[in-house]
Amino acid sequence: MYQLVGVVEHIGDPAGRAHYVSYVRANKMEGPKQHSSESKSWFYASDGHIREATLDEVLGCKPYMLFYERVGD
Repeated sequence: MYQLVGVVEHIGDPAGRAHYVSYVRANKMEGPKQHSSESKSWFYASDGHIREATLDEVLGCKPYMLFYERVGD
């Protein structure tokens, strides 16, 4: 069994100017605001800009690359 933990989205013209952004699931944060392994929190990152993202935003993007984490057999 696997869970989605990251998405890279390609934005722009494939033959010309383009930009890549990423969505990362926050399930392994350290510190006082530590999330459980069942966390549904996602973050959007584009160059120096990082913000929280909704699951609908992640599921609505056009993925270029997906990252999964194995969570069971």
